[in-house]
Amino acid sequence: MVSIGIDVGGSGIRGATLFEGKLGPLQRAPLPDRSPETVVEAISALVTALGEADHLGVALPGFLSEGVVYGSPNFPGWSQVPIRSLLSESTGFDVVLENDANAAALGVWEKRGSREDLVLLTLGTGVGGGVVSGGQLLRGTAGLGGELGHIFVGGERACGCGGKGCLETWICDAGLVAASMEQGKNPENGLAVVDAARAGERWAALVLQNAAKALGRGVVSLVNLFNPDVVILAGGLIQERDLFSPVVEQTLRDNGIPPSVDKVTLFWEGPADALAVRGVAALASGLSSATS
Repeated sequence: MVSIGIDVGGSGIRGATLFEGKLGPLQRAPLPDRSPETVVEAISALVTALGEADHLGVALPGFLSEGVVYGSPNFPGWSQVPIRSLLSESTGFDVVLENDANAAALGVWEKRGSREDLVLLTLGTGVGGGVVSGGQLLRGTAGLGGELGHIFVGGERACGCGGKGCLETWICDAGLVAASMEQGKNPENGLAVVDAARAGERWAALVLQNAAKALGRGVVSLVNLFNPDVVILAGGLIQERDLFSPVVEQTLRDNGIPPSVDKVTLFWEGPADALAVRGVAALASGLSSATS
């Protein structure tokens, strides 16, 4: 059986086929805007481009339960969107849905194949997360569990979820821009902050140092809470690992509870888009065993 996995991100969508555990080449398509109508249209076009398949899984950002997106911090206007029915009508598939970071957690769990307890953080447009423990993806009673980007790590900066001081307000693309604006700067995106720091701009170095400290506090909380074998960090910002990892790892060593901190491995994975595609495709075809 062939399944298609589609991952929806802030900058566009990507998809691939999964056949006998092998993921095909990723295909990408832009999103002219982030409205539900545009997203459904783009997904349908990419599904057609990927060819015939037996199953379709779609990974989406936001608070997703029973086929409905109740809200999405980085997709304004997504409130009570019946996305499963819209996609099923558009594509003709009985669509399997999953939160994008949960799908990525499934994807990396399947990819690694070691059947370990893991926590995944994805750092990109926002901060996502997923937890696989005892071979099960933790979703919570309403299916909204694993929103690790919205754990509280300190501060009063407002988050798109409606809270304040979330991890996402510090370390993702939007968080780095918001922190820069507090320094009187207006960078185009998070990578522009990174470029400024590498060029010796003190304001940018301060923003990244604070972001690394916040990420470290978040990792400590997750290690103390879940006692995983591995914490995996993935996403676009992970290519700047050298700017973050020394502070994150020192914060973990200084504040983690032994023996949890002594036994956990911190792993910097790289881009996360293929992980979510793999995870949701496996979920759609029933190949993933970490489905709870």
